[in-house]
This record gives sequence, structure tokens and C-alpha cells, in this order.
Amino acid sequence: AYVNVTNQPVYDVCVVGFGPVGVALTAALGMRGLSVLAVDRSVDIYPQPRAAHIDGETMRLLQALGIAQAVLPHPRPAPPYHFVNPSGEILMAVPAAAVEDDGWPNHLMIYQPGIEHALRDRCAILPTVEVHLGSSFVSLEQVASGVTAQFDGVHVHAVSAPLLVGCDGASSTERESI
Repeated sequence: AYVNVTNQPVYDVCVVGFGPVGVALTAALGMRGLSVLAVDRSVDIYPQPRAAHIDGETMRLLQALGIAQAVLPHPRPAPPYHFVNPSGEILMAVPAAAVEDDGWPNHLMIYQPGIEHALRDRCAILPTVEVHLGSSFVSLEQVASGVTAQFDGVHVHAVSAPLLVGCDGASSTERESI
């Protein structure tokens, strides 16, 4: 990051939300040499899985991020399963996982926190990535060069970036601001 005339740090991208989507985006941008500030109000990874399934395309993304080996202990090929209504009628049948042309199973059951730890470990070694946990998004202002964002918390107060990406859910403060 560099400092502009208003003494606000300037990044190529500011990512608000450091869950699975935000951390994957941060890693992908950082691997391309972009300066990225990732901010999340939570300090720790949520300890319970909220996602339970990924596919081979997601594994290809994790492979491209260089963490496929670190992730491998956390998914397992899915067995066949059925979605049924209260009377027991099958609404949808999902076959057992099969390896697709991309080399990965098409259905993987996952332990989400384990995958998030691998993603965060990847971000930690990227020199152009800065992560500030324990800071909450407050507001943003559209300016000619992008946005100026305000944060309340441990590390960050105001930053500028050509692009701010909201990755912390549908009911987030930055979505309301936009």
C-alpha cells in the first residue's frame, strides 16, 4: 500500500469479509501481485461448517491457489443421497461422487473451517496482502479514483481503493451503503 495526499492507505482492492469467498478472492488477487486489504469484523473462523458440499470446479480453484494438498484432509467424496418429502417420496436423487474430466470428484462433502484455515494460511504468505481482523466496515464514499472506506476497529480507520468488494453476506452494511 502507498499513502495518498490525505494520508489514507491506498490499495488496489479492498475486500470486506474474510470468510470463504473473501479469503479465496484475496488469495487470487494477491497471487497476481495486486495490493489487497482484507477486513473482517470477526477475528476467528466460524467454528461450525455452514457449507457442506463443493464440486470439482471448486477443487480446481483451490488447486490454482496452490492449496489443494492442504485442503485434501477436509473433503470426502459424497455417497449417494436422496432428498425426500415428509411422506418419504424421493424429490431428488444425487448419485455417488464420480471423478470428472477435471480430475476431481463432482460431489465432495467438506469440513468448511478446515478449508478456510488453508485459505488463510495461503494469504498469510502473500507479500501484497494485508489482513485486518476485528475491524468492522462503517461507510464508503464514491470518489473519482474509486472509493474511500471507513472502518471501526483494531487496525484500520480509512482506506482508499479503486475497488471495494463486499464478501460478507447479503445483509451486510456495505451492501446497504452501495
